[in-house]
Amino acid sequence: PVQFAQVCSVLAAELNVGAEEMDAKSKALFALLDTDMNDAIDSLEFLANFLEPAFKCADAAPERELCGHVTV
Repeated sequence: PVQFAQVCSVLAAELNVGAEEMDAKSKALFALLDTDMNDAIDSLEFLANFLEPAFKCADAAPERELCGHVTV
């Protein structure tokens, strides 16, 4: 979590927030992405967190599987 906060800290100026607020936001984002709560964001967790909403938006099949004609 500390390394994640350090990486996110460079966004503070871009988001026009102070260091403390950016730290709080990065901790909240880390908690959201670390779905198995092992204090690490695994590549599978990272991809799943970003692909699941796209899947839900793009998928119209009742089987909850992407159809061949759907591209994300």
